[in-house]
Order: sequence, then structure tokens, then C-alpha cells
Amino acid sequence: MEKDQRNLWILRLSGLIALVLFAYYYFSPRFAGYIAVDGVAFSLGTITVYWYGIIIALAIAISYLYFMRPAARLLKINDDNLSNLIILVVLSGIVGARIGYVLQFISSYSQNWWQIFYVWNGGVSIHGALIGGALAILWWGRRNKINAKKLLDAFSPAVIFAMALGRLGNFYNQELYGRPSSAFWKMYLPPARRPEELINSDFFHPVFLYEMIFDLLILAILLAVQRKKTKPGAVFVLFIFLYSLARFITEFWRYNESYYFFNLSLAQIVSVVLIVVSTTAYLLISRSTRNKFLKHNTLTKGQK
Repeated sequence: MEKDQRNLWILRLSGLIALVLFAYYYFSPRFAGYIAVDGVAFSLGTITVYWYGIIIALAIAISYLYFMRPAARLLKINDDNLSNLIILVVLSGIVGARIGYVLQFISSYSQNWWQIFYVWNGGVSIHGALIGGALAILWWGRRNKINAKKLLDAFSPAVIFAMALGRLGNFYNQELYGRPSSAFWKMYLPPARRPEELINSDFFHPVFLYEMIFDLLILAILLAVQRKKTKPGAVFVLFIFLYSLARFITEFWRYNESYYFFNLSLAQIVSVVLIVVSTTAYLLISRSTRNKFLKHNTLTKGQK
């Protein structure tokens, strides 16, 4: 048994090393600008398929197979119900992501309100997507008489994994870049993708990569915490806290056109709010657990 476990870890480590080497040799020339990055994967007649769409589809598929489906089985959710839940969560996440973006730039839509529905032109908010998806899970759980907090806990690793993989789509779209950089991991941006005031800068911080690394670290933490017995909702609250903290940090390297209180971006302000909310929620969960423990001990002593 120990030998099998050792062989499994050797296989995983070998796979990780192979993946890192592949990523290095694939992305290095593209980061340096030696190979142009094209967001189009291929075209079939008048149909154009983008790398971003392929990556998002892969993220959802892998999350389903390796995270959602095993978690659903533990909660006794069959495949049909799980498929319905995923469709609901994805659609709610898209709507939430769009609403979150529009609220940030509401003045831009005051004269052209119909462009709010032009999702294909881009413009989404990850915070809005998280809120939309979480609300969908809460509604579905209550309707199907399944503990919604356990659902949120079970699917949190799937969501953060999908977010991590989805960051590769930002690379192919040449978006989610940072300020000009001279670091050896800097990313080249073609002039057409640069902000006008930074047109003479060639290299920028690859903020998408920073977020991807943070997301993978969060995934590892959530999987480790999931193995322990925790109060329902604790894993999800930890997910929101860690992601908000990571987003707050990475925003310092990200290029933003607008800053607000204390020279913070809007995403950082939202992250601070979510950090406070998630911390408060964790304290309430811990307090609830402690009160039940004390009540149980009091009843036990009374019986004696």
C-alpha cells in the first residue's frame, strides 16, 4: 500500500515537472514577443472559434469530472440533477458577471442602454459571477432540500480551479495585463493592445499569471481543509476570503484607468468588503459551533 502511494506521488510529481517544462518552453517565446499571440484557435467557414471559449469549456468539463461529480455523489445528487445545477450556476454566473461590470461603468450605458446586452463585446466582473453563482446554488439547494452551505463548500474547489484555468484565456485575449515591467517574466504586448498613454512600453506585468498562481494555491488550501471536518459553509467562506485577499494583492500590479478611496481600484474596494464579510461569516460559524458545543456539555453535566 505504501509503495503504491509512493508510486502515485512520483507519478504526480513527474507530471507536474513535465507540465512546468512544457509551459516554460511554450509560453517563454510568446511572453518575449518572438511569437505572436492569436486569440483565434481556428475557423470553419464563417464560424470563428476562440481559444478563450475552448479554455472555458475545458475548465467547466474538468471541474465537472474531477471536482463537481465526486462532490455531488457524496451529497447524493444524481447526474441529471447535477447537470441542471451546473447549467443554472453557469447562466447565473454569466448574468451576475455582466451585471457586476455594467454597475461599474453604468455611466457609459446611460445613453446606449441596449449595449448592456452586448455580452459578445466583452465586459464581465468575476465578483459578479461569484455572487450570481452562489445565489443560484443557494436557491437550488433550498428548492431540492439539500443543505445549501454544504453545496457551496463542495463546489468551491471546482470554481477556483475553473477560474485558474480560465486565466489562460486572458493570455490569449492579451488582457488582464499590468503596468510596465522589466522583470524577466514580463509579457510583451503588441501596440494595438496597449493603453494609449503606455504606447511606448513593450513589456508589462502578466497579472493573469499572478492570479492563476494564487488561484492554484487557494485550490490546494481548500482541498486540504475539505479533508477535515468543518462546519457547513466554512470552506466557501474561506474561498471567498482567500480569493478576495489574492485579488486585492494582484490589483497593485494591474493596470487600471480609475482609482478611488486611498488610491485603490474598484476591485480592491469590493475585495475589502468581501474580506470583511467573509471574516464576519467565519466568526459567526465558529461562534455557532462553540455555542452548540457548550450547550451539549451543559446538558451532559445536567444529566449526570
